[in-house]
Amino acid sequence: MKKITLCISIVFSALLFVQCSKDSEGDNTNDDTNNIVLANITIDPITVTSNETAVTGGTIVSNGNGTISAKGVCWSVNPNPTVSDNATNEGGGDGTYTSMLSGLDRNETYFIRSYATNEAGTAYSNALNFSTVSFCEQNVVNNQVLLYTQQEVNEFGALNVCNINSELFIRAPQGGTSDIVDLTPLSSLEKVEGLYIMNLPNLETLEGLNNLTEVSESLYIIHNDKIINIDPLSNITSPLEELVIDDNPKLNNLDGISGVTSFINQGLNQGPSIIISNNTLLQNIDGLGNVTSFYGESGGSFAVANNPFLNNLNSIQNFSQDIVRLIISFNFNLYNINGLTGIGDCTEIYIGYNSINDFTPLSNVTSVQYNLEISGEDMFSLDGLQNLTHVGGDIKFSYNYTLYDYCSLLPLVNANGLQGNYIVENNANNPTYQDLVDGYCY
Repeated sequence: MKKITLCISIVFSALLFVQCSKDSEGDNTNDDTNNIVLANITIDPITVTSNETAVTGGTIVSNGNGTISAKGVCWSVNPNPTVSDNATNEGGGDGTYTSMLSGLDRNETYFIRSYATNEAGTAYSNALNFSTVSFCEQNVVNNQVLLYTQQEVNEFGALNVCNINSELFIRAPQGGTSDIVDLTPLSSLEKVEGLYIMNLPNLETLEGLNNLTEVSESLYIIHNDKIINIDPLSNITSPLEELVIDDNPKLNNLDGISGVTSFINQGLNQGPSIIISNNTLLQNIDGLGNVTSFYGESGGSFAVANNPFLNNLNSIQNFSQDIVRLIISFNFNLYNINGLTGIGDCTEIYIGYNSINDFTPLSNVTSVQYNLEISGEDMFSLDGLQNLTHVGGDIKFSYNYTLYDYCSLLPLVNANGLQGNYIVENNANNPTYQDLVDGYCY
């Protein structure tokens, strides 16, 4: 009996020991898991190394009793950036690390934090901020710059000039040709007074001018055979005095000037000017849609000519009230001029050889200081001109093969408002001035 009792006691003690051992192991495992917390990390001082790059880093002060699977820095233009913003990844492990930030914008303030990720999640350091710089104050040219060759573009680009207080001409020499195909050496440029890109048969893109924010006077893009768009100019936000887009046979839009919101006087009583002409594939001028002011002491001049694929002028509706000299001609598919609804009294109007059949957008015009001509259009009547009471020069209607009704001119005739010649020829109906005086208008 004593032997049986002793055996039972030994077995019970053994089972109790095994159970206690299992419980002890389980408690230790739970303690390890519960003790993993977010890491503790610091951020190093930031060194801005160029206009677009900076260097910083961090130190893992504590891994939080876990394994660091990722570490680096993250940055944003907004406070408290996270790894969902811009971020580097310097891999796993403890210790210190260095990170390079690239692709930064110039003259911008950034917020930055270091981070470390373990099983408990991602921890962040305190936030610092820094600003990228522009060296324009040091790198300024006060004279006109002419670049005729690719070598000249490369050599000038190596100077890292940011500000030209005069005109920049990128063009073929007079009577010659140019081998310019790459403008990326000019990426430091931020401001010029005038920009002229002309007669470059092999240039396909304006990449390299992306950092331009100010063209304070004239912007000319003329006779460039291969340029498809002008998108790299989209950071230009300064007022312009003059815009000329002419003879670019592959250009299909003007979206690159969408940052421009106003045009200003050119001085010497000469108002601002826009000329869009001879662009064979141009489909729209929507890039002008953000312009709200086209004002000068003597008004603005707006000309659109010989752009055969252009069919409307809707994008100019926000500044049409400032147009005083209007030329619309030889845009053979242009039928919609609703964008001119705001136009009022003018110095001159010439509309010719488009496909326009509705002139009601001109109904706010009461006076034309000099000449008014409408030729080669598809209208049946002159509805839209019924409020016109003064023309200081000639009035002309010709080669409008469906034009029959002139009754909208009766207020002008009755007010004796025509000061120049009356020219009506080669239309469906050609009443004389005396016919209108007598009331015979159709």
